[in-house]
Amino acid sequence: MALQIMRSSADTMTSHERLLVMSFDEITIDPRVAYDSTDDAVYGPNDKMQVVMVRSLCSRWKQPVFFDYNKDVTKDLLHRIIAAVESAGYVVVAMVCDLGPANRKLLWSPKAADGLGIDPEDGFFAHPCDPSRKIFTFADVPHLLKLLRNHILRQGLQLPGGPVIDKKVFCNLLEKDNSEFRLCHFLKWKHITVRGQECQRVYLAAQLLSERVAKAVSHIFGDRYRKEAEFIALVDQAFDTFNSRHVSDGKLHRSAFGLAHTIEDQYSCLLKFTKVMRDARVVGSNSMLPFQKGFVMSSTALRGLYSAVQRHHGLSYLLTSRLNQDCVENFFSQLRGMGAANTNPTAVEAKNRLRLLLIGAAPTVAAATHDDPRESGASVLLEEKEPTYLSATTLDLDHEPPVEPEVPDADVTAVENLVTARQPCPGPAASAGAAPPPASLPSGATGVASLSRQALAYVAGYVAAKCATVDSTLGKITSDASEVPRDERYAWIDTLSRGGLTVPSARWLDEVEQLEVLFTTMHGGDVDRGPGVVRRLAEAAALKFPQLHPYVLRKYAMTRTQLRVREIRRLIGDRERLRKEQPTCSREAKRARLYVHPGDL
Repeated sequence: MALQIMRSSADTMTSHERLLVMSFDEITIDPRVAYDSTDDAVYGPNDKMQVVMVRSLCSRWKQPVFFDYNKDVTKDLLHRIIAAVESAGYVVVAMVCDLGPANRKLLWSPKAADGLGIDPEDGFFAHPCDPSRKIFTFADVPHLLKLLRNHILRQGLQLPGGPVIDKKVFCNLLEKDNSEFRLCHFLKWKHITVRGQECQRVYLAAQLLSERVAKAVSHIFGDRYRKEAEFIALVDQAFDTFNSRHVSDGKLHRSAFGLAHTIEDQYSCLLKFTKVMRDARVVGSNSMLPFQKGFVMSSTALRGLYSAVQRHHGLSYLLTSRLNQDCVENFFSQLRGMGAANTNPTAVEAKNRLRLLLIGAAPTVAAATHDDPRESGASVLLEEKEPTYLSATTLDLDHEPPVEPEVPDADVTAVENLVTARQPCPGPAASAGAAPPPASLPSGATGVASLSRQALAYVAGYVAAKCATVDSTLGKITSDASEVPRDERYAWIDTLSRGGLTVPSARWLDEVEQLEVLFTTMHGGDVDRGPGVVRRLAEAAALKFPQLHPYVLRKYAMTRTQLRVREIRRLIGDRERLRKEQPTCSREAKRARLYVHPGDL
């Protein structure tokens, strides 16, 4: 049915909308034998379901075209699926999969009967319908990022001509940057001690190997970890290049691949990253590991695909997030979510859920059970709109409106989800879209101001940006703030900003430091559990600074309270982590460690 629908829809699409990326992956299912009354057949025992999906390279639609149980994708099967899709009027230009053992055999096996024989340095295989055409092949980059993170933390990675980067860098960063106001506010011990299902969450790897962490390492340790910081920054740029979701973005490498003002930097980043992956060695290994070959292959394929679609199809840029497996991962998340508490369907249940998804007008209904989209295997930033299933769009069926997941309080979201906030490019309307970065420590031998005061200046800039419409004197964006007097408290903002963060005025920053004393006087090391906690803080601040606008004081009080709540949660989480890591001891000692007295926070 899927191919029949695709065939009937092909005439309504432009040639660009019919350019396809094919992806495939498998989902674990309940292996119990089950009877299907629709087919009058018994299925099982099957513990895996393989799904092949196509999605448009230039449009927002996707469509599963094949599924089967306990079946690997072979060369013959792949060729038959490609031929069927092409016969329906579409053009397959790329393919993506993860690097499981069966897929590695398919991609890289030199035997003509077993595999495609792809050379990672080429990144393509000949099109089965037209040998003069190429299908460019990608390894799923979000999966590769997780593998890179795992090898760095577990074995260490010997950088070419440089040091070994391992978990020690990140442990030292957390030990230094370890109080309520921190430079890397999102970084926690769970980023380093990932285990079990946490290893599958891409956002943990993306946060650990991010530009902000690279800048914090360089800012705190200087030349001690200079090479490590440069590598982390390079990984962040490469991941952005492989994961662009918008034509233009505040981060240069996260813009669409191929734009006139980005292509040179993106090409240079890919070439440099490819060389590092080719020459680096995981400690204990003398050759490239599969994830390194995957990075090399994906980098080569991206450059080759861009040249091919530009020359043959007239495309001027690519949104590279459409070249990963997010569409399949989201499909699996929806498939599991349709069963509410039953997230491990049998073969029959999985087949029936798949059919419902294909005719559903709102596929997000199935995923509404997830509180956080990052809990799935999908990469960090979800698209503004998920691609719809072509079959549902074509059939145009009437459905109940989707159930929207609960939206958290705006202030909580702003303060806690800073890693996903985009910093605007320099311009007249730019301001700090990110929330506060906590951090602190007394100033060290370098003689700079304490990290805590630098992070507090960032918080002051955040509040100033949010209140710019009621009081523009609180601060200016960095690209327009050359005349703002600067001291060492502004060092972190100057290090982090690309021109869009807000620099608080000296007057406002002094007032925020006095408000911090007021907050500590009211709450000590904890936070008052009585009602009106934000209101009372705002009223006390108004008595101290009656000239400030009430909205400014309310925003400060809300932000500061949320920071304290987050700090309490972090400390409780750290204690729980230490409890799990320590050996078994007496029941009394366990109780003593589990109990967190408010005064200890």
